[in-house]
Amino acid sequence: LKNCRRRSLYGNFAELPGAAMAAMLVDGPLRDSLFSQVTSDITVAVTAARVADVDATIGAGSRVLLSVDLKGAKVQTETSRPPIDIALIVDVSYSMEHVMTDLRETCLQMFAELREDDRISLVKFSNKATVALALQKKSSIVNFADIADAIKPEGGTNIEIGLRTGIGQLSYGRGFFTLGRESHDTRCAYAVILSDGQPTDGFRNTADLLDSAANNIAAAGR
Repeated sequence: LKNCRRRSLYGNFAELPGAAMAAMLVDGPLRDSLFSQVTSDITVAVTAARVADVDATIGAGSRVLLSVDLKGAKVQTETSRPPIDIALIVDVSYSMEHVMTDLRETCLQMFAELREDDRISLVKFSNKATVALALQKKSSIVNFADIADAIKPEGGTNIEIGLRTGIGQLSYGRGFFTLGRESHDTRCAYAVILSDGQPTDGFRNTADLLDSAANNIAAAGR
């Protein structure tokens, strides 16, 4: 509207009622100073056409129909980020038996949130660790629901061996090998552990577990 006033388009539009904002009927000759103004947030376009005998409510004779179109900024639905690697390390010891359904559902939800070029590995551990899914792109995985459904309670809780095996998955390919022509160097890596945090085997002290995780990360070179 400021631009309209500055460019002398048929008077001061700020005085028009709100209902007249979308389409306004004005008297006088059609002028050439119509415009389209674009900013980073909004696009304002003003167009005009001379009409006659189209709608009885606008009266007889020729009139100029002026339209002001406002278009808001495009909503950004997805934030851009580089692909990632995730080692999902799942405690399947008997102490987790009462939350096993929630555990499987959490794995499925995390998988669903990944993009097609993200990579994921799933390691389950009790008093031993098993690689249920080796690190690979989501786009190449067709049976993740079956893998999650196969998570069953067993044994005790050795968090240290779970961390060591899971973080070890993130080391594959770094430096001397590339997977799909894309080295690990270009990706952020995450180790996510799902556990009740009550080890019964291996390292049981929190400080020892943190030191072990840090050493494993360093060894993986991530």
